Amino acid sequence: MVSKIDGMEEPLVITSDMLIQMPTKGNEVKSLKETFEKNMSTTPLFILIIILLNLISYIFEISTGALTNLPAMLQAGALSHDLVLQGEYWRLVSAGFLHANKSHLVGNLSVLYILGMATEHAFGIKKTILIYFFALVAGSLCSVAMGTQTGVGASGAVFGLMGALCVYFRKNRHRFNIRDGNIGIFIAIVAIIQILFGFTNPHIDNYAHIGGCLGGAIIALLLSYSTSMDHRQLPQTSRYLKIITLLSLFTLSIVWLAINGHVYLVIAELSDSYYHSSAAIQYSTRSVKINPNNTNAYIVRGKAYFFIKQYANAINDLQLYLATNPNSVIGYQTLGGIYDYQKNRELAIKCFSDGISVSPQPNLYNSRGYNRILMGDYKLSREDFQSAIKLDKNYAPAYGNLGLLDAIDGSYESAIKQLEKSYELDRSLKIITDLIAALKAEKNGNYQSAINFYQSFINKTKNLQQWEAENQFAMKHLDLLKKKGAFNCK
Repeated sequence: MVSKIDGMEEPLVITSDMLIQMPTKGNEVKSLKETFEKNMSTTPLFILIIILLNLISYIFEISTGALTNLPAMLQAGALSHDLVLQGEYWRLVSAGFLHANKSHLVGNLSVLYILGMATEHAFGIKKTILIYFFALVAGSLCSVAMGTQTGVGASGAVFGLMGALCVYFRKNRHRFNIRDGNIGIFIAIVAIIQILFGFTNPHIDNYAHIGGCLGGAIIALLLSYSTSMDHRQLPQTSRYLKIITLLSLFTLSIVWLAINGHVYLVIAELSDSYYHSSAAIQYSTRSVKINPNNTNAYIVRGKAYFFIKQYANAINDLQLYLATNPNSVIGYQTLGGIYDYQKNRELAIKCFSDGISVSPQPNLYNSRGYNRILMGDYKLSREDFQSAIKLDKNYAPAYGNLGLLDAIDGSYESAIKQLEKSYELDRSLKIITDLIAALKAEKNGNYQSAINFYQSFINKTKNLQQWEAENQFAMKHLDLLKKKGAFNCK
C-alpha cells in the first residue's frame, strides 16, 4: 500500500463544468476554423478536360504547321485584333486553346492544374466552368480593345482563376485557419508580380492577363458560396464516372487524331527532332497516305531527306509543301537553306526573297545577304544586313556580316567594332575572336601576329559552310601577308 505524501494534492476528477468554454455568439458555440484542402480532389474533372483539349490542340498545331509561321497560326484560330473586329468573334475563345511552343504550353497547363484544383474545390464544377470561360473571353476582349495584334494561350483564363480565388478567400476569410486564409493574399501577390513582369516583355500579352484576372474576380463577386465547400467525400460512383469520362475523352481524341493522320505526323516530327531520319520519313509518308491534307508532312519529310543527303527528294517535298502553303515562311526558309547548302546561290536568294515578301524576318534578310556576299554583290548584301538589324537590333549575325563587309572594304576600325558587337550579343560566336585579333594585328602592322590569327581562324572554319565567306576573306589576306614576306615585322 502506497502512503500519502504530505503537501501533494490528490488526483482530481474532471467534470464538464470545470472546462473553459469557447467564445459564443448567442447560444451557439463557435465551430473550429476549417482547413481549405480537406477532401480536395486531385482530379478536377472540368480542368482535366480543359488540359486534355489544350494538349489535343497543340498536337493539331504541330501537325498542321501552325507553329511555323504567323499566317498558319491565324488560320488555326489565334486572336487577331483586326479579324475580331471583322466579325470573327470565335477567336475570343479559340485562341485560349492554342500555344506558341512547348514551354508556353507546359507553363500554362501546370499553373492551370494547380489553380483549377482549388477553384473546383471552392466553387464547384458548374461555377468553375462559368468563371473559366468568362475570364477567357474577358481577357481576349481586353487584348483586342488595347490593340494587341496576335495572341494565343490559356493565360487569360488562368489569371481569371487567380482573380476568382482572391475574391473567394477574401469573402470567406472568417471560415479558414490563418494559413489557409492567407492563400488569397499569396495568389494576389503572384498575380501582381506576373502582371508587372508582363509589362517588361513585349512578347507577353499582358492585357489578356489583366482582363482575365478582372473578369474572374468580377464573376466571383456575383457568385454565391452556398454549395462550395461542404467537405463531403465524393461518392465512389462519382469517382468512377470521372475516370470513365476522362478515359473516354482521351480515347476518342487519340482515335480522331489517328484517323486524320495527326498521330503519325507528330511521331515524324519527334523523330526528325531527334535526328531519326528514317523514322521521320516513314511516319510522315504514312501521315500523307492517311490524310493527303496533312501537307505539313512534306516539310518534315523534306528535312529528313536533307539530313541524309537525298537532296532531290528534299527539294521535291519542299516544293510540294509550298504549292499548298504559299504563305509559309518556314517553307521558303528551309528550301532556301537546301539551295544554300548546294551552293545554288540564285535559287537560295529567290527562296529567301519569297519568304521576306510573306513576312520580313531578320534571319531571312541575313541569309539572303550572306548569299549575296558569296556572289560578290556587296551593296545589296549590306542593305539586307541593315534591314535585319532594323527588325531586331540585337540580331548578332547581321552585325558580324556587316563587319565582314567593312573588312572587305578595308575599313578595319569599323569592321572590328561590328564584329565585337556581334560577339558581345552572342557569346557562342567565340570563333570570331580570331578574326577580330587578326584584323587588329594587321591594322597595327603586326603582320606576323595577323598571319597566326588568320591561320587559326582558317583551320577552325575550313569545314564550316556557315563561315564560308569569312574563311575566303581570311585565306585571301593570309596569302597577301605571306607575299609581303613580313615575318619579322613588329
